[in-house]
Amino acid sequence: MIPTGPDPNAALTEGFFALAAEQKPRPETVALASADAEFSRNPIQCAKTNSEKYGIKVVHQAIYPLSTEDFTPAIDAVPESGSDLLFPCSYLADSINLAGTIRSHPFRPKMVGGAMIGPQNTAVKTTLGPLLNGFVNYEYWALLNTYYR
Repeated sequence: MIPTGPDPNAALTEGFFALAAEQKPRPETVALASADAEFSRNPIQCAKTNSEKYGIKVVHQAIYPLSTEDFTPAIDAVPESGSDLLFPCSYLADSINLAGTIRSHPFRPKMVGGAMIGPQNTAVKTTLGPLLNGFVNYEYWALLNTYYR
């Protein structure tokens, strides 16, 4: 169970595009990268809807098999698209490998992040450390109500 409300796929993607739309100069294009699996397919559909809502055109989409370990070819194709933004929708192991590949690649999008499973996890944050700096991704926060009587 994840606390993303009644429309979780939209919730995982809208914040990224809302924030991107506030940048000056405003990004115009996005590249989508996603695993070939149900979790990735659903949020990517909402990412397309949200990108359109915020006036950002999808110029590239890469779908990779879950068995992918080397993301260099997928990331190499992104700058060729002229994309301003990179929106990965990935599983935990993919997110770790994608973060390393993105950081070691010369391409520097205006914003990168999206619906990546893993960066919310303390062990992944510890593993990746500063490689996650600048990534814009969803996060979970627990609010605790304490009543004193």
